[in-house]
Amino acid sequence: MTDSDLLDSQELHRAQAIIEKASRLGEDVGKALRDHMVPQSISRGILGTHYEYTPKKKRLSSEDVVLAWAKAHVGESTNPASIAEATGLSYSVTNKVVGGRRDWFLRIKKGHYVVKDADAEREAEKGMA
Repeated sequence: MTDSDLLDSQELHRAQAIIEKASRLGEDVGKALRDHMVPQSISRGILGTHYEYTPKKKRLSSEDVVLAWAKAHVGESTNPASIAEATGLSYSVTNKVVGGRRDWFLRIKKGHYVVKDADAEREAEKGMA
């Protein structure tokens, strides 16, 4: 028995254990094999077909959500509570993003900000240089 045959038999044994567990839990067997990085040659041999898996769409980060809101509301006076309500994020997360992005939010007084257009300011600076 060669080393590759030994590795294939180990992968086959591992794949069978994954299939048993996925079946017990009612999960998609093909997805479970792919999630556990079982080689396609092994999973194709077990399932008899090539398994196509479409990954989930990536979620936007909290910062991306707040900045998308800011781009649509340039020039407005606002506070983190109203941004949190509009974006569906928590107040603490929104407050952290707003406080950390001084290029997009100009602080007027504690808890009150004006939304700036940082992209336009950067373009204007590039044009002057």
